[in-house]
Amino acid sequence: MVSGSSLVAFDFHPATRKRVLIVDDSKLRVFLLERSLAEEDYEISTAETGDEAIERIRQKNPDLVLLDQAVSGMEEYKPCREIRAYCEATQKFIPVVLLTANDSVENKIAGLKAGVDDYLIKPVNPEELLARVRSILRIKDLQEKLLQANQKLQSAQEIIEREMHIVGEIQRSFLPSAFPKRPRIDISASYRPSDQAGGDYYDIIEVGENHLGTVMADVSGHGASAAVVMAITHLLMRSFVNTFKFPSTALKVVNEKLNAHLSSEHYVTMFYGILDTRSMQYTFSSAGHIPMFHYRAKEKNVAPLTTKMGFPLRSRLSDDYDEGQISLEMGDKIVLFTDGIVETLNRDRRVFGEERLAEVLLRTGDRSAQETVEEIIRTWEVFRGDAPVRDDLTILVIRYVPD
Repeated sequence: MVSGSSLVAFDFHPATRKRVLIVDDSKLRVFLLERSLAEEDYEISTAETGDEAIERIRQKNPDLVLLDQAVSGMEEYKPCREIRAYCEATQKFIPVVLLTANDSVENKIAGLKAGVDDYLIKPVNPEELLARVRSILRIKDLQEKLLQANQKLQSAQEIIEREMHIVGEIQRSFLPSAFPKRPRIDISASYRPSDQAGGDYYDIIEVGENHLGTVMADVSGHGASAAVVMAITHLLMRSFVNTFKFPSTALKVVNEKLNAHLSSEHYVTMFYGILDTRSMQYTFSSAGHIPMFHYRAKEKNVAPLTTKMGFPLRSRLSDDYDEGQISLEMGDKIVLFTDGIVETLNRDRRVFGEERLAEVLLRTGDRSAQETVEEIIRTWEVFRGDAPVRDDLTILVIRYVPD
């Protein structure tokens, strides 16, 4: 019998001729089978026992095995199981055709469980044998092509994953590594792409000595193309914001530049505000972005920051953007975010929603910007549970620190 050790893969040189292994201890039956297959130029090898069959498979790596059920060493279909184990270990497909005189359903089920691919009832009809062998070898060829295609696909996927990782690293390098230091202003943020590269973008930009520009943007779609659009938008904002005192003007110019130089179908929603760090006046404009939040410490409530005009960037050749303005008091917070948080669904298909986010802001009213961000993320994770993340999630909190 075959030893307990499993079959080991080996290197071999593929031949153009198909290799058929006949396993039978009757020289007459082997002769008849060979003669039946003579019409095709197969490379025939033979074995008389189960042990010898396994050894031939190691040596010859056949394309097909014709296995007589009555051969010695066939207790409990062990050679069939050994062939299947070898195929799994080497990722090869070696079909096994069982030659049997037992046409019972029980025998067929037992053989199929052991790894038999087809049956021929003895005495074997020569024409049926040849037709069956041709058919199975065609299936084997298709199987091998499928395996090769899968291997190429896996290699391509690995390359894509590596490239996306690089794109993601480049994208993260555009995000602020540190925030500008200003007295009594506390800033914290969190960025979580749904994939290795996402379309969200936030920034804190020094606009002169006494003003801070705050950006929250969301590029439609995901992946490398969205990351590229995000990078271009980042560069445009960094290039032009210092030129304009008004957020609406900055959005208008960036929109014109994106339309002039970007052929992508992506569009960008953006909320851009400028904080006067002396007067604590916050002026803002929106390009189709969802309303941001203003936590008012004195009233202990949350108000949306809305404007009436403004389509997403690159959705129109030109557009006008209006502005809103608020005054920050001690303890107030500006909370900027993308729709990835408020539109998250849990397993029950319930949405996280703006009301739940507002509740978190009320609960963390006297906490720091970082503690507020952490509590938003914690609440979001509890709500989401094990539901898939389908969008990027970005949060930016700016707090006017009280005495």
